[in-house]
Amino acid sequence: MKFDGAFLTQALHARRAASAPALSVGAQWVCTDSRQDPAGALFVPLVGECFDGHDYLDDVLAAGAALCLSERPHDDARVVVVDDSLRALQDIAHAHLLRLPGRRVALTGSNGKTSTKEMLRCALEGAYGEGAVHATTGNLNNHIGLPLVACAADESATVVVLEMGMNHLREIERLCEIAAPEVGLITNVGTAHAGNVGGPAGVEQAKGELFLGVLEQGVLVVNDDDPACVRLAASNPRRQVHFGRGGDGAVRFTVHGVTEGGLDVTFSADEDVRIVFPVIGRHNAQNAAGALAVLQALGADVAAGARALAHFAGVPGRLRVTRAHHGALVVDDTYNANPDSARAAVDALVDVAGSRRPVLALGPMLELGDDAPAMHRAVGRYAVEQGVAQVFSCGELGRAVLDGAREAGLRDDDVVWAEDSTSLAARMLADVDAGDAVLVKGSRGARMERVVELLTENA
Repeated sequence: MKFDGAFLTQALHARRAASAPALSVGAQWVCTDSRQDPAGALFVPLVGECFDGHDYLDDVLAAGAALCLSERPHDDARVVVVDDSLRALQDIAHAHLLRLPGRRVALTGSNGKTSTKEMLRCALEGAYGEGAVHATTGNLNNHIGLPLVACAADESATVVVLEMGMNHLREIERLCEIAAPEVGLITNVGTAHAGNVGGPAGVEQAKGELFLGVLEQGVLVVNDDDPACVRLAASNPRRQVHFGRGGDGAVRFTVHGVTEGGLDVTFSADEDVRIVFPVIGRHNAQNAAGALAVLQALGADVAAGARALAHFAGVPGRLRVTRAHHGALVVDDTYNANPDSARAAVDALVDVAGSRRPVLALGPMLELGDDAPAMHRAVGRYAVEQGVAQVFSCGELGRAVLDGAREAGLRDDDVVWAEDSTSLAARMLADVDAGDAVLVKGSRGARMERVVELLTENA
């Protein structure tokens, strides 16, 4: 859908600092990265701590940009002066979403939001058909990424799914102002980013901004198994659809068993659908139930969505089961980590290990604040209590993981520390056996994917 002059004039009416006859030209798409081919684009120069997109205006104009926004005067007639380029991008995204026919769904959560978003995409395409969903890609879930995802949507989408991340309070509030969601899902409320928002209570407040940001005539999708989600929904007057393990929620689930091939699970709504859901981790059945509850909120065919989940492809770096070069089972959960997701991943490891020896390789979990050492120690202790036989860790916070493992009874010979993930991987190559099942996890900054790469090289 072209960003024509009439649309841009209306969308930018609050950001115009000067008259801009160039808006009548319009643009085909929206771009913020000068490294992309800007032909036909509306280029929006963003300003950060280490970059300023205004430095590249001449380059993108020469390369064929149809229009450029700018916070500074410029002598090219294709440049439109605005008071705030980031706000202008967000205003364009908001206006664009409102003119599209697709229903708008927003989701957030301390754990599992990206996996749930991909499950939702799969289930929605099962209900509405392939290509019916426009959803967040990669990690474009912040104040810049979400507007870009929104601007890339077109009128062919039946549903637009927008993932919302946060590091600080009021971020999700702003994302909701842009997205104007009709349906909102909070997967769960945990400890991720607690160090940035004053602790667990701050996380709950930050995630709760999504329920407050759903349109008044919209629908909240509520996880009955998460007390914080229930609290956040309790006094909210919007219509609600609940999901959980039992009770009288609109969507319920029962896990019958777990194998290397996935979860044997029944989803129950208007009818029961039993499938092998090709992911591990019992918590993923709950994530899937949340996705199906969104279908219920939209009035879509929940059973068709549930059947489609039998073909879910999974998400790289999120509990993906692979093999080491010598045959050990490797559970790659390296995309990110916090104490809650680490415990859930340990549970998934023990479930899938069967007769194999469970082994944990846990890198540092970041942005946890002053309580970080205690939280790492608690995860190390929890892992051993669940049956993990050997624990590897790295970095200074990794020492606390191993302290917790020792407290739970692991011998010194079965705890291994290294300075970083590369050094840890070398140690693991010598210690991990073909009969082991190894969970590899850590925050993005820990680069634990290096461990998976080395273990699985030439597998």
